[in-house]
Amino acid sequence: DFIQALVHGRFADAHELQARARHHGFAVQGRYGVHIVAAQGLLPASRHDLQRVAAMTRVAQGVESHPGLCTLATTVGSLLVVIRQLPGDTSGYVDAREEGDAILHFSRQLHRALRGHLGDDLRVTHGRSGLGAAGVATGYYEARVAMGLARHTGADAVCGYDDLRVFAAIKDVAAGAEGRAFAHEMLSALRGVQSQSGDLEKVVLTYIKAAGNLNAAARELKLHRNTMLYKLDRASRALRMDVRAADTQFMVWLAHHIDTLSAVTIQLEEELAPPSAEVL
Repeated sequence: DFIQALVHGRFADAHELQARARHHGFAVQGRYGVHIVAAQGLLPASRHDLQRVAAMTRVAQGVESHPGLCTLATTVGSLLVVIRQLPGDTSGYVDAREEGDAILHFSRQLHRALRGHLGDDLRVTHGRSGLGAAGVATGYYEARVAMGLARHTGADAVCGYDDLRVFAAIKDVAAGAEGRAFAHEMLSALRGVQSQSGDLEKVVLTYIKAAGNLNAAARELKLHRNTMLYKLDRASRALRMDVRAADTQFMVWLAHHIDTLSAVTIQLEEELAPPSAEVL
């Protein structure tokens, strides 16, 4: 219950936070990293699965245990959430890069400790470092966003919010009506002819990923070069812009990233809201 309250920022007031924090050994002025673990093996389908999940929680709590650093772990739905305190500096100086390295290191150690139990589909994501309960709530939200994006983009099995920095850079655009309308307008033009000409969106994105190399994109899609040319021409007509032009490629690339981030954040909005500055 305490961890659930931490990650969702749900405390009645500072007094409740202080009292519950003391009970759990949580330093309210400490700095923390939040890690999310996802795997098929964490889905509770039977009593045996529940026992395995409980065992994985204990394994996570024991990763690089240190008497001076608090580690809290619990399950939230089908995810394992691990909150790890970062080494402090008595001067109060914060080195963001050093903290980021420490969080990434712990995520990798988590992955190493759990992979043998949970299998190769194991993913570990993390948010950025933060101060106290507010930092935990923000870090949890970022780790959840990173998990959703990692699944959509095929990112590394261990990655953080900062590793997906392009999405972090456009988060305000993706959250706005204008940004989502732009993405819908661009992508619906390609998706609207999917039944007649195949997946034009995938064709154009592969072409962009190949830096405009027609042969490389055709090989990636296992298409004949002439078929690839036809599909690109069809995409240009659908967009009413030449997909070989750099400006068009950038617009499609941006629309795709906005659409991907929107899909992830909309899914999260039903469960939790982005933490505000007033979170304790």
